[in-house]
Amino acid sequence: MKTNAKFHINLIAGLYIALVSMLISTGANAQQRDLYVGFETTTSSRNFKVTSDLANLKGKTLLQQGRTYALIFGSSLATGKFSLGNFSSSGKDSKPMNSTSTELSLNISLLQLISKQDRVIEPYVVTSIETTKVKSNGAYTPPQAQVSKPSSSNVCSCQCPATTGSVPSPDSSPSTSPAIGTDPSGTPKPYSGNFGTTRINVGVGINVHLSKGNLFLNLFAEAKYGVAAGTTASTQALLNTYSLSQVVYNTGIAMGISKDRSHGRLRRNRFR
Repeated sequence: MKTNAKFHINLIAGLYIALVSMLISTGANAQQRDLYVGFETTTSSRNFKVTSDLANLKGKTLLQQGRTYALIFGSSLATGKFSLGNFSSSGKDSKPMNSTSTELSLNISLLQLISKQDRVIEPYVVTSIETTKVKSNGAYTPPQAQVSKPSSSNVCSCQCPATTGSVPSPDSSPSTSPAIGTDPSGTPKPYSGNFGTTRINVGVGINVHLSKGNLFLNLFAEAKYGVAAGTTASTQALLNTYSLSQVVYNTGIAMGISKDRSHGRLRRNRFR
């Protein structure tokens, strides 16, 4: 695993967590906004292109589908979400590839900045930091072996008399030893591992809120676009394998309870 990449990924994640905590705290304190907690499940579809030195991955575009499960918390202005997901490539791929993801998101309802009120339909913007690990196996050619040539100091300097039956110089005969820069075995090696990408995503969504008593049920849809912020690899074969930009489409359902801070009791309200 690349140490420098891992350090930068941890730094980005730490800064994002601090930002999410600050915004949720600010949103909850402003005008004594209500607090919310709940659970969410999402059906997700995403696609991204892979860059690699490996023939079976080079230029490959993955279309993956899966589900995520998340804990959601926050206020009516800013809502945080921690989610875990499992994905698999579509049936169009001759060799399906599975992946797992971890994501920390922040949803901001911009209309709440204009007017603090409950709405049945409310748009929002979403930002997130996400780490995805794609499992891969196949074959690759190990790094080429470097065979050094004999130094000039080892070459015989004597003058041998020429004879008709003299043995040819070793330099003039075909060499059976591995050439410089080639793999001694000459055959690909199997590998199995995963390559990871950490992305920063931004997007928009719309939420439909239904409630009864102090419980709520939300239906939502969102689209996100992500760019790579760091990469990792679990094996040497995948060191130069990574994915860049990604497009994600999510639809899901969320449910939970809310607490009215101004009266210190649970009440019916909106979420996200």
